[in-house]
Amino acid sequence: MPSTYQKHTADQLAAIDALYRFAPGIDLRDAALLSSAFMENAVSDFGPAAAKAGFEFPVLEGREVIVETLFGASIPPTLSAIPVWRSRVTRHIWMRWWRRSMC
Repeated sequence: MPSTYQKHTADQLAAIDALYRFAPGIDLRDAALLSSAFMENAVSDFGPAAAKAGFEFPVLEGREVIVETLFGASIPPTLSAIPVWRSRVTRHIWMRWWRRSMC
């Protein structure tokens, strides 16, 4: 059975991974990638962030509703998301870089 520390670490990594899929999903307008950031029964409340931007946004329930609503909303891609997903590296790219740096 995993320790509390292991469970906490796994939860943190899962949240980070979801964020890494959420940000480029929005920026790249990639519905499949954005959808993969949410559980089927997800609940998303962008209300506090929307209020800071000066508008209201409803609480969204369900992965399909969230993705459809976010793609229907005029959410411009932002440069603020780039640092979040820039570190998302595929094994192929990593291995190519590693081979070059070792030669």
